[in-house]
Amino acid sequence: DDVQETEKWIDHIKEEFAAAADPVQFINLNSDTRHAGTFTQLSNVPANLQDFVKKEDKKSVFGPYQEEGSFKVAKLLEVADRPDSVHARHILLAPGETMTIEQTKSVADSLARLIKTGASFDKLARETSLDEGSAQIGGDLGWFPEGRMVVPFNNACFTAKKGEILTVETNYGIHVIEILA
Repeated sequence: DDVQETEKWIDHIKEEFAAAADPVQFINLNSDTRHAGTFTQLSNVPANLQDFVKKEDKKSVFGPYQEEGSFKVAKLLEVADRPDSVHARHILLAPGETMTIEQTKSVADSLARLIKTGASFDKLARETSLDEGSAQIGGDLGWFPEGRMVVPFNNACFTAKKGEILTVETNYGIHVIEILA
């Protein structure tokens, strides 16, 4: 009986999912797992979904299907040609007792302008970054794959071009980022 009720529910929810104006919110309200917000390489997509994903149809919903004892439906939300990894460095600034978020953003913008006009990113990272792990090596984060960093930082890095200097806000603070490769 439980399986039949679950199948009935998933068939109903599939129609609602297909029509949802905000599919991310729909996922987060109805799924056992939250929407990750990052892209997945086609090679990492489960085999039973690969043909569906290759069609790049963002209106259809695949399923229901069973995976690891759960019923699932899938919808392609976005398609992008992104690198498999990025090499970046950053300077982390955070509001606190001495700076508001607005002041922190202003300092980040000033640092970005300085770097764009020739100031040493390495030196500024060593002097100002709150990320103790990377500050001592000029803010260098090395190479990292999609999904390794928090979503706003990840998306900024994977949509920017080599050499670009940008700022982004995350739950850690404001980052000044340079894309190295």
